[in-house]
Parts: sequence; C-alpha cells; structure tokens
Amino acid sequence: MAAQAPRTLLTEDQFARAVEAAESVVLPSVMGADAIGSVVTAALFEVGFISPPPPADPDTCTALVPDDRGFWVQCLEDPGHDDRHETGEWSWTDDHDGAVPASTG
Repeated sequence: MAAQAPRTLLTEDQFARAVEAAESVVLPSVMGADAIGSVVTAALFEVGFISPPPPADPDTCTALVPDDRGFWVQCLEDPGHDDRHETGEWSWTDDHDGAVPASTG
C-alpha cells in the first residue's frame, strides 16, 4: 500500500462551507447538525483533509492530533511535559501528521 500523503488542514470557512453543502442535501432536522458535522469530518479525513482543530482545554497539555477518523484528541498530560503526548488511547509526537503542538504561552 502506498504511503498516505500529508493531510491538508482546512480553514474554518472551508469546513463551514462543506458542512453547509451537506446540510443542503441532508436537512439538519432529519439528521441533526452535529451528526452532519461528524459525517463531513470523517468523509473529508478519508480523502486527505482535516477539520479545523477545536480550542484546546488549557488545564492539560494543549497538543492536539486527529484520530484515525479525523476527530481531534487532546493530550491529557500536564502542561509543559516532555516527550510524547498521551491520551491513554493515543500517543504521538509534535511531528505526527496533522498534529498541533502544545502552545507555550
């Protein structure tokens, strides 16, 4: 199998337009706006795009990475820790494809 090319991080506007396009086909009253957003996130991830990262919880390390379906997970270690980021289920470094390194300030 060929190596996956680096994924492209979408802007908030690009992602909003993709969700709006999906909502024009599947009404939010039928499926629910959150469900439509989740479907768009997973579908775009499969073809090489990452939804914009959410705001990080400042009470833990603020590093983020998309999981294997494109949904963001945040490191659960203390802010300022060394080495790999961890969630208990996921482990990554700052150079992982799509990773958002922890903020330093």
